[in-house]
Amino acid sequence: MKIRYFLAAVCLVMTAVSVSFADGFIIIEPPELRPGRVPPAHHVFAPLSVRYHKVDIDIKGRVAVTHVDQVFHNPNRRRMEGTFLFPVPKGARIDSFSMDINGKTMEAELLDADKARRIYEDIVRRMKDPALLEYVGQDTFKVAIYPIEPRSDKRIQLQYTQILEQDGDMTAYVYPLNTEKFSSAPIETVSVKASVSAGNYLASVYSPSHTVELVRKDDTRAVVGFEASNVRPDRDFILYFSEESQKDRELALDLLAYNDNFDEYGYFLLMASPVFRTGDSTPIEKDIVFVVDTSGSMLGDKLEQTKRALKYCITNLNPGDRFNVVRFSTEAEVLFDGPAGADDGGIREALQWVDGFKPRGGTAIHEALLKALDMRKTERKAPYRPARPQYIIFMTDGRPTIGIIDEDKITTDLSKAMSRRSARIFCFGVGTDINTHLLDRIAEQTGGVSRYVLPEEDIEVRLSSFYERIANPVLTNVDIKVSRNVRVSAMYPSSLPDLFKGDNLLILGRYKGHGDAAVEIRGDYKGRPLKVVDEIRFPAPGEAVENDFAPRLWATRRVGYLLDQIRINGETRELRAEVIRLAKQYNIVTPYTSYLILEDEARWNRPGLPQPVQGRSEIIRRELKKDFDGLKKEKSGFTGVGSAKSMAELKEAESADDAVFAADRAANLGKSDSGGPARKHRKSKYVKGRTFYLRGEVWIDSRITEKDDIKPVQIELGSNDYFKLMEQHENAHAWLAVGARVIIKMKNKIYEIK
Repeated sequence: MKIRYFLAAVCLVMTAVSVSFADGFIIIEPPELRPGRVPPAHHVFAPLSVRYHKVDIDIKGRVAVTHVDQVFHNPNRRRMEGTFLFPVPKGARIDSFSMDINGKTMEAELLDADKARRIYEDIVRRMKDPALLEYVGQDTFKVAIYPIEPRSDKRIQLQYTQILEQDGDMTAYVYPLNTEKFSSAPIETVSVKASVSAGNYLASVYSPSHTVELVRKDDTRAVVGFEASNVRPDRDFILYFSEESQKDRELALDLLAYNDNFDEYGYFLLMASPVFRTGDSTPIEKDIVFVVDTSGSMLGDKLEQTKRALKYCITNLNPGDRFNVVRFSTEAEVLFDGPAGADDGGIREALQWVDGFKPRGGTAIHEALLKALDMRKTERKAPYRPARPQYIIFMTDGRPTIGIIDEDKITTDLSKAMSRRSARIFCFGVGTDINTHLLDRIAEQTGGVSRYVLPEEDIEVRLSSFYERIANPVLTNVDIKVSRNVRVSAMYPSSLPDLFKGDNLLILGRYKGHGDAAVEIRGDYKGRPLKVVDEIRFPAPGEAVENDFAPRLWATRRVGYLLDQIRINGETRELRAEVIRLAKQYNIVTPYTSYLILEDEARWNRPGLPQPVQGRSEIIRRELKKDFDGLKKEKSGFTGVGSAKSMAELKEAESADDAVFAADRAANLGKSDSGGPARKHRKSKYVKGRTFYLRGEVWIDSRITEKDDIKPVQIELGSNDYFKLMEQHENAHAWLAVGARVIIKMKNKIYEIK
């Protein structure tokens, strides 16, 4: 009998788990456990919890020394015996190990990958749990631990040294941080600190896995930090960096690519990074206009915070900058006749004027923006130069109420004015009584961005931190071209922003073809044209399967772009279908994608498959529908602002942290349950480039579609055939580790793990 396995992606619930390696964990044999002591949904061999996990990494060139400090806790009422396992990179050397066990030093062993695999396979056979398969292919540090006293802690410290691998010009470091399945409770503290020292100029420094703090010490050194509390880490910590040996090179180009055998496209992340040089402190001179709403709705702390933020920006202008201030309410008023120099006199006059702002009147947005664009009347200090970056920071808490208030007319008139004078407009919407469609359209057509400050957020902090980021432009009017052997498409951001000091410009896209290609980036650099051309190799299908974050990050940005089109311009069948396809394939979790997929799957009724709709499904469906309807209809209020913030997070995602539940967080503004229906009911996993959906107790591979009318080959978990199946693809061990019951497609066959 033929079984048609249609991918009914249940997608009320999707998660962003990126299964890879894990940090240290302790295996407890099941006979040592009292029945019922293992918390539900956790693996029988791992009933301990992790108190804290601290990692200190010192990288010099390609040599990395990693120091790990972990505290495990036994919450059970009886003494236990276990084995501590720590997967380490192949060829790594253990430098030191310490553990507090009654003052005794325990005997430890470093196993090569083959010996470690036999341990993992034995545990899978005995415990019918495939979770450890994801560590196949790594060496493993092993030590027996006894006793583990009841309701007590066990501290373990170790240090290892490794030679880092390179991906083109990029050096890669991976630390195993995936502990979700091995801790019986959330971890109180997780922290990672990486110190990077390069032999030449340090160029790109980037983490695709986590949102990190980056501090550059000098030309060759940087420190990267990540910290979180009360969490279950669900992905490894990954860090890339590159060096630049040419002394006079202003910009470094680096490529990370993913190209497997399952897709017609390869995917790439191109990084353009200013080469950091301590002695090069001369910033590019810029023109900037601050446009400030002082209407009656700005009464109170809102206006006071805005004034403080504005004064901070003015006092931190660079020498050579020129600026102006436009105050608007019922009408717009300009401080200077033309752009003023950022000298003591101009700054002092501006600060005094800002002090006198009072909240009163309506909101003349149209007039204010046109006045901001008309900066050519009188040149007060220096002659106008077209190459100077032109920025407008526009702050408002309301919708247009005075003069021209039609959204289309405002954007049309701005477009005409922009054709005469180019400027990027950065919109700051304060509060929720704003027209997000208008602000987003203004930002998009001028190459700027929109930011939204919620009532409980501090305007001063948000605006001043944003200004610090754009205060020092490096490359403006950026354009990119790829030629020879490779054709690129669907690149995001679709309109390239300016590049600022300390930033990486991250460009994600698809490509066809392979081999060496000429990658060219052009722009204006310190008042002169700059062209940087590099020969970069794009891998062929099957050559690059490690950077599985790249296609998912690209898909996240594309979904954000498509949803934004639905939000601003209306829904079409094509947009809807593309969002559904990408959300299914790449496990992109938003209330909007969850609703679209839910509606799509409701049209299919496949008897014999586990049913996706259970329990509170109708309540969930109504919640998701409300969010999606709000996305399409609401321009203001909590729903409108939430949708705008959602799309911005998706379109600008730079790491897995940014992508995971980006829209879910923002779409639940003002709700008591900030987790949202899409997050609370997640039943899917993204693993090594594939998404798996949980149907009943079975994980189904997303690459199985309704067209697959193939009788599955049934294989028993832990059998010889089961482990042979792992040899069919480099990532098969990670895919099989998702659960004890899996339906997976490999080499045009479907396998059902029983």
